[in-house]
Amino acid sequence: MYVSAEQLQDEGEGVMWKRILGAPTAQADALRAKRVVFSDTRPYYKEYPEDVRYGRMDIEKLRKYTMGADNASFFFTADQWVTYHSIEYSVAGNIIDAPSETDQVDIYLHRADDGEVVITASRIGNGSYEFTWHNKNELLYVTAVQNGVNCGRSSNGYAE
Repeated sequence: MYVSAEQLQDEGEGVMWKRILGAPTAQADALRAKRVVFSDTRPYYKEYPEDVRYGRMDIEKLRKYTMGADNASFFFTADQWVTYHSIEYSVAGNIIDAPSETDQVDIYLHRADDGEVVITASRIGNGSYEFTWHNKNELLYVTAVQNGVNCGRSSNGYAE
């Protein structure tokens, strides 16, 4: 069994079908031929509304789905629940050595595995900052820049 979702024009590579379910984890009852399938389609959809990763599909947009089986012919129905991860965590800290107390400090939250900037913020001079993040199992770090000069980098850590 497989399920494919229509990727829309403004989502990554443009209009195409993405196979979002194949070789799932399943529980079956051989006597009644009932099968319950579970699948994690997280790599294909935005994990939260502001997720800007390339190729992620927006769960709030209307799209078409298709279901089928590669090597079999049978009847099945499906229910799909797609939701955002609604728990929010915090990444917070302090800027303590900005070169100027009167100029803007640009603050960047990065994924530690690839350095991708995922959220930006700014403040004037030294002081606190806080980002809201939706995954407490992903290593992150923060960098700060003022007037093109690197003010520092945090150590890698998890949102709390």
